[in-house]
Amino acid sequence: MVHPPKWEAAGSGLALRGLRFLAFLGGISTLLSLIPAEACLVVPAPPTPPSSPWPIMINGDSQFPGNPFVAGGSGTPTDPYRIENLAIAVLGQAGICVMNTNVFFVIRNVTVTYTQPTGGYTSNCGTSGFALANVKNASIIDSIVRESPGGVSITMGRDVSVANTLVQGGEVGIEIDDSTNVTLTGNRVTNATISLETQFWRGSRSGAGASSYHIGEDNLVGGLPFVFRANCAGVTISDRIVGGAGFANCTDLVVRNVTISGPHGSLAVYDSSNVELNQVRSSAMILRRVSSVSVMGAEIGALEAYDFANLRIEGSRSPAGKPTIITTQNGTGFRVERNDFVGNSRPIVQLGESPAYRCSCQPAPPRTAVEDAFVMNNTFREGWPAAVEINDAPGAGIFNNTFVNGSRGIDGGSSPLVLVEGNRFRGWHGEGDTAILSSGGGAWVRNNTIQGFRTGLDLGPAVEATGNQIDASQAGITLGEAGGPNVSDNRLVGDAVGGTTRCPFRSPWARTTP
Repeated sequence: MVHPPKWEAAGSGLALRGLRFLAFLGGISTLLSLIPAEACLVVPAPPTPPSSPWPIMINGDSQFPGNPFVAGGSGTPTDPYRIENLAIAVLGQAGICVMNTNVFFVIRNVTVTYTQPTGGYTSNCGTSGFALANVKNASIIDSIVRESPGGVSITMGRDVSVANTLVQGGEVGIEIDDSTNVTLTGNRVTNATISLETQFWRGSRSGAGASSYHIGEDNLVGGLPFVFRANCAGVTISDRIVGGAGFANCTDLVVRNVTISGPHGSLAVYDSSNVELNQVRSSAMILRRVSSVSVMGAEIGALEAYDFANLRIEGSRSPAGKPTIITTQNGTGFRVERNDFVGNSRPIVQLGESPAYRCSCQPAPPRTAVEDAFVMNNTFREGWPAAVEINDAPGAGIFNNTFVNGSRGIDGGSSPLVLVEGNRFRGWHGEGDTAILSSGGGAWVRNNTIQGFRTGLDLGPAVEATGNQIDASQAGITLGEAGGPNVSDNRLVGDAVGGTTRCPFRSPWARTTP
């Protein structure tokens, strides 16, 4: 018996198996032809690298049906559209962006991993893992966001819930703006924070705001509970270490001996009155639309106060090794007294905001003035370009403060009727730029002691400077424009003797209004 060569037998076997496989495929094809089309399962496309069409973007209700990433649903309360069971990798973009919708939908079991591009952001929808804008009836459940700058972002949302979702890294873990009836349950945020109303909303808003939010203490920031109270009266929170805190529409609120943990932790108070923040330690404090607030014995990293009446910051200090930045806009009755603050690359105290340059074709920007403001008996260390910056604070008083090692002590800007009196200045290692800069109309600079600056006073028109003692290395007093300040009875010592100069133009460090 003659046997075929081994290679020939092997080839025959392969050919036979190939024929059997083709027959199998034919059988499958026949079976599939018998199944109705509506019974076929639509499987979402697998995740692809960042060069693919991520993010998933839906703009309007009509874009849910037929979307390859929508696994099913009809948009009703009992059968919401479903985006689920996906792993998304994005480069400088949002993972899922949904805008301008009213139907019910749920994002479930979706993981978004964000990578920062070298050339900046590449999406019009921001860089949140999940970005919801002007949506209603939305839920995010059992999902994960990794390293996205904005975790979960909800803007102008209505009836939105986020549950059992993990946000790792970034800066803002969950961000809610101008929304109504937002519920957070059982979420975990690491190395980030939960932020409520990050935008500065003036006048009418489309949403009810933070007072309509529902946030339980089962939401953890850095493993610690996020404390939230809304529509409350007579509440006291004391002797706690928490991951973050928010309060909305409260009266007679006391927060005492509370530490907000972590580099991004914040305490926020909205639409409230009669608030006492006593011995609170926080990287950030946010006060908006509030009245009669006292911050005493606190450790303040950054404090923003917008739309306020009667705010006092007293006996407080900077965090160890970190600067303090206090910004205020659109308020009245502001007191900063007996504090010890350190600055760095921004002013320590900023009163009002300088409006951006605009042409006549643009409407005037809203006022940001802080009226009836007094900064007294404080110690300010460093601060750049000035420890105290007066942008829009007519009638402000800066009294009896000590400025140590500052590049510039006080920048008076163009605010009228500012009184700077009885302060002590010691320049940056003997080489500070200017102790007091004022280009405003109707300022008084009196009885200040200045040492260690190149220029003691740099004054614009309508400024009266009297009784100051100045030891400066280049010029004791610089007068900005002809016919300007009224300068008399000042004592110039050391290198500043005879150092009054008149310049035909402002100092290059002076700020002017276009």
